[in-house]
Amino acid sequence: MATATEERIHISQLLQCPICLDTFKKPKLLPCGHTYCTSCIQSHINSKLTPRETELRCFPCPVCRADTSPQNPEVDIDKWAELFPVNSMVISLLDVTVERDGENLCDLCLNRNRKNTATSYCRDCNRTMCGMCKECHGDIPSTNHHTVTDLNTKCEINEARPNLSFIEMCPIHSDKHIEFFCSDHYKLCCATCGFLEHRKCDNITSIKDMIKSYDLKTKSRELESILYNLHGYLKDIIDKVVTTGTSVVNDKKSILQKIQIAKLQLNYKIKNLEAVLIADIEGKHKEEILNLHSLEARGHSLIIAIDSDRTHLDFALRYGSEVQKLITLHKLDQNQHRYVETIDSYRENVTDVQFTFDLDETFRRLTNNLKQLGIINVTRTKSDLPPCPHMKADVRRVTTVAKEKNIPQIAVSDGQSELECVRETTLSPTSESNAMKVSAFCVKLSGDEKECSVSDVLQLEDDRLILVDYMNLKLKLFDPNNYVCTDFLVCPGKPWNVCHFLTNDVAVTIPHRKKIQIINISGKMRKVREFKTRLDCYGIVMAENQLAVTTGRHQHCILILDKNGTEIKTIRETNYESESLFGPMRIATNASKTVLYVSYHNGNMLVAYNSSWDVLFTYTDPEIQGPAGVDTDRDGNIYLCGYNSACVQQISVEGKLIKVLRRKRKPFTIRFDRRKIKLFLTSGKCNVAEVLELF
Repeated sequence: MATATEERIHISQLLQCPICLDTFKKPKLLPCGHTYCTSCIQSHINSKLTPRETELRCFPCPVCRADTSPQNPEVDIDKWAELFPVNSMVISLLDVTVERDGENLCDLCLNRNRKNTATSYCRDCNRTMCGMCKECHGDIPSTNHHTVTDLNTKCEINEARPNLSFIEMCPIHSDKHIEFFCSDHYKLCCATCGFLEHRKCDNITSIKDMIKSYDLKTKSRELESILYNLHGYLKDIIDKVVTTGTSVVNDKKSILQKIQIAKLQLNYKIKNLEAVLIADIEGKHKEEILNLHSLEARGHSLIIAIDSDRTHLDFALRYGSEVQKLITLHKLDQNQHRYVETIDSYRENVTDVQFTFDLDETFRRLTNNLKQLGIINVTRTKSDLPPCPHMKADVRRVTTVAKEKNIPQIAVSDGQSELECVRETTLSPTSESNAMKVSAFCVKLSGDEKECSVSDVLQLEDDRLILVDYMNLKLKLFDPNNYVCTDFLVCPGKPWNVCHFLTNDVAVTIPHRKKIQIINISGKMRKVREFKTRLDCYGIVMAENQLAVTTGRHQHCILILDKNGTEIKTIRETNYESESLFGPMRIATNASKTVLYVSYHNGNMLVAYNSSWDVLFTYTDPEIQGPAGVDTDRDGNIYLCGYNSACVQQISVEGKLIKVLRRKRKPFTIRFDRRKIKLFLTSGKCNVAEVLELF
């Protein structure tokens, strides 16, 4: 059974907009069932419908990618968000939820850039007020009848289980309640809709009568079973895509080995042809890998949409009224039929890919008219994946009891319905990316004495996660499926960063002890050896079989060590005649490990180096204060945390600002997973790590 704390966390996550990751502001409900802030969804609409695409009159939902349009798409696009109905369930839950983080401040004073302690709360306005604002609030005729309580009373009310027995409003006629169900059109409607649009229909039933005969509990279980099976089926497809990707990588390695053998047998002319052939395979390989990554990302997107529906279903069953449960079931039922067709379409795009290499016959004869070393063949065959399962349970089919009570059964061919198309998007190297929160997990263990401060995250080759808890002197190993800690290792001092070292080993820096520990992660974590460093060691990365180590805010150099911990050379920023290049803290590389990025705490800047440690560019921005974690995505874009300025900036490979993602908490560490699809974000002195996905 969930504890009160877990339930509050669960509710808090449900009240968080997937786009801005903040509490909902004017939540709007899309037809697919997903909710966003009015301003967030309007910004999303504007970004997707450029002036050249306005004739589309629809946009993709940020979560499930379903094509969406308002009731009246002829209205100006800048006003579309206002046309969608308010999510009454979220509004009701917001009304009984109060944030407990930090000091309660007067919302009205904050609008005027003042900070006064709040003493009261208005239920009707959903705003906190100080004493002076409370008096003004009571003097205004339009608000003097509102229910105002002190904050202590509000907290006591919120300790109780929320009661969400509200009346759902018609999405078309916002001042009318949903009262009827039309079986002919399979639609919920208000009295006005019934009179205007369904007056010729033969089977219209009141919601109250339908609830009496509709087995909500059984249908809920059936729908949950469908969504669970679809989730598992999608996981199988994604695993197939990942396996194919591994096979393609192995094929590439095999071909490159054959090319090298051929190279040794030929003269200077062959070397020139070799370059052409390698370029060919690299191009085709890149194309296939990008295609497989795109398929994998699309599968994850569908899983997110299905998990979102499962969450909504669980939420409605826990807190919703019978009406809301029915409405939720109706909406999710429509979604699950779309999912089946979408998954079938997704499966059709999954092919087995095999790279082979045919040695050119001309090369075999070693004649002077040699034109090419070989041909790279890309063979695609249909995968052996089974078709998407046709579920026995169909929530759209009404029970026989309902039929006896003159609520007609809905006929559905093969348990499926027509799906709207899913729009795919691809990020270019300098494109703007939005981040959507996928999940969050607690990193605090029962034996931790202090609040956690996760200073680094590393995903291993088997997908397990290592989290570096600076404050509790621990390395923590987490399962990637349920984010449960499976092992931890206590360090002799406060650990800072971690990087891959050998196949089964990672390297961890312990700054104030001037140590780098090598930890074996093949089973339980254990220390196998350690190096002493001349200076404090903070950020660490492995590039070209050497360790690059930053020395912290009180130093001005980067140490280069071999695999035995011997210092090879020292990179001193004073060589570049810049006094601001002082205090290197974090370090990261691009995917090919040819460019290194170092964040400088004292200079509030990011510096890009090539493999020879020549400066490629220096990036500064007034909004980056106290630069912390840094990492790169699959396109080479850089993500830099501004700890003191509470933001994350996306920067192009040329060192130009693309986007700013503002945060409520101060971002401390940012790391992509090994497939560069999801990213992990932590904040200073926070027991929760967030998992986000770019779209």
